[in-house]
Amino acid sequence: MTVRCLLAITATGIISAVGLTSAWACPGCTPTASETRAETVARSDVVLLVQFVNSRPQDGENPAQTEYQIALVGKDATGTFSPKEKIVLNNYREADPGDLYFLNGLQNKEETIDWEAPVEITETGYHYVMQAPSPERPRHERLPYFVKFLEFPDTFIANDAYNEFAFAPFDDVVTLIDILPRQKIRKWIDDAETPQSRIGLYGIMLGLCGKPEDADLLGEKFFEKADQYVFGMEGIVTGYLFLTRADGLHKIEQKILDTQDKSVDFLYPLMRAFRIVWTYGGDRVPKSALIRTMRRFLEHDRLDELVIPDLARWQDWEPVDLLIQKYDANPGKKHESLKRAIIIYMLECSQQDFNDNGSLPPSAVKAEAFLDRVKQEDPVLLKKVRRFYRVEPRKSPESDLSKQTTDD
Repeated sequence: MTVRCLLAITATGIISAVGLTSAWACPGCTPTASETRAETVARSDVVLLVQFVNSRPQDGENPAQTEYQIALVGKDATGTFSPKEKIVLNNYREADPGDLYFLNGLQNKEETIDWEAPVEITETGYHYVMQAPSPERPRHERLPYFVKFLEFPDTFIANDAYNEFAFAPFDDVVTLIDILPRQKIRKWIDDAETPQSRIGLYGIMLGLCGKPEDADLLGEKFFEKADQYVFGMEGIVTGYLFLTRADGLHKIEQKILDTQDKSVDFLYPLMRAFRIVWTYGGDRVPKSALIRTMRRFLEHDRLDELVIPDLARWQDWEPVDLLIQKYDANPGKKHESLKRAIIIYMLECSQQDFNDNGSLPPSAVKAEAFLDRVKQEDPVLLKKVRRFYRVEPRKSPESDLSKQTTDD
């Protein structure tokens, strides 16, 4: 999805952005399938390695058919299949006799098997799948098996091993730091033959297991092309910042954000990388520095509404005056998505806790005054936002004191 599509964000989309959690599997990765092969095996009643025998296309009322012969039985909860047995599926496939396929199915109410589409596979690929650890085991215990199959010569295996990491929570990947193949990862990142969809994962991995000098490899991937999108850029920038920390963030500001006319399609992945570092980077990059850098995207008219929810989630109330100015400078229906984002920000800002002296922070006072004004000037828009978005009401000092007295 391009940034141009994302700029059509709805009110619910903005609300979802405010509510992002750290349960995001492999930030910067794009799985190439809806599940891994180990998961396919786990949910299937029957898993077979079959050989293509012959096929025939549909002929009048005679349906198309393809005949296979079972070579190996990997799983059979029904106890009814054995090697050399023939299986006929009602579809047509062109192949050479002896070609191997991964075939799986589930038993239905009639106790017959609903077969899924056969997948071409090698015998090596089949054994890789059947020897893979069960998804019932904790993922951090399973991932070491798949590390050695990343960029395996067999494409089927390499794709599946990548997907295991693409679906893995970040915290599980971190446990592998000591066994990640640093030199191989460097080679994969620098190899033009590496599928672009995997570069983001390898960028993050190198950031976790790499040495300071590895930052140069990652940095050249986007600094030298700082006017166009680089595949896997979110992961590359994340890995770069994991290695360079605050110094790397400052360099990005100087070389990229301080320059003019950068492509939106380039800047948006950069923004996403900062989100990843905020959520998963621990103390590698100071939160205050990330906040300061993220504010820079408010300067861009096509990215401002996308960064506002981040600032609200990070409780950065410093730009409250700037956002009020933006709201006033963008009247009318045309800018409604930006205005919704600002209203949500102000709702969050207005709910800050009281100071020790019982007064509200100045930014909260400004946010409340802004919301009172919007209620008078555009009650329909405010009502529309409130319909989808709720904030926890602020506790007053009196309620806290009352609760303390009750507990005593």
